[in-house]
Amino acid sequence: MNWPLIVADDFYKDIDLLQDFAVKQHYEFGLNFPGFRTNLINEINTNLFQGIALKTLALLYPNNYTELTYRATSYIQRIPANLIDGWVHSDQGSQITSIIYLNKNINAGTSLFKPVIPFPSISDYSYDKRCYYQKVNNLEKVTKKEEVFFTDKRNQNNAQFRKTCFVNSEYNRCILFDANEYHAAENFYSDTKEDRYTYITFWQEIWDKNKQLTPTLPTSKRIMP
Repeated sequence: MNWPLIVADDFYKDIDLLQDFAVKQHYEFGLNFPGFRTNLINEINTNLFQGIALKTLALLYPNNYTELTYRATSYIQRIPANLIDGWVHSDQGSQITSIIYLNKNINAGTSLFKPVIPFPSISDYSYDKRCYYQKVNNLEKVTKKEEVFFTDKRNQNNAQFRKTCFVNSEYNRCILFDANEYHAAENFYSDTKEDRYTYITFWQEIWDKNKQLTPTLPTSKRIMP
C-alpha cells in the first residue's frame, strides 16, 4: 500500500440530505461494475462535488487542504440487494479511491486483499465478470446453472488473494485507500431488499501549487495517535 487506509466516521454533516439526494437520482447500468451509477456528480451538483472533495482532502492534508488542486471523478452508485459480487480488483487509472456509505441497515463494506501468488491476473476473469454484470444490471434472469458458473469464476479470481482487512459499511462512514490496492465489496445481503448506495470518488491527481503530491504525504504534517 502507498496511500494510507483512512476510516472516518460521522463524515458528512448533511448525510440524511445526501442519502435523500442519492435515492432521487437517475442511474445508468454499469458494464463492468455492479449495479448502476449516476452521471458525474460535478455535472449534477458542483457545490456538492467540491464540498465532499475538500472534506476528503482534509483527511489527508488537514493543514493545507484548501490550497490543493485535484483531478477526480465522483458518482453515486446503487447496487441491488443480494447480488453475487465480491470480485477482487483494483481501480486502474486512479491513485486513491474514497467511498461514503449511505445505508443505515446494510452490512456491505469493503475488504482489502494481498496477492498470494506472484503477478496475479484478474484480466483472465474480466470477461466473465463483465458478462455477469451485463446480465444482472440489465435485470435479466440468471439461471441456477449460470449462477454456479459465475460464482465459480469469481472464486477462481479471488483464490489469487487473501483478505487482510474489512471495513464495515457504517452509515456516514468515509473510507479512503490506495486505488491500486486489491479490494472487493464481498456482501450485498439485505433482509429488507434495500439497494446499497455509496458515494464513490476516484482521485487521479492531487497538486500543491506546481508539485504533484505523492503517497509519502510530505506536506500533510499529520499528527498520528
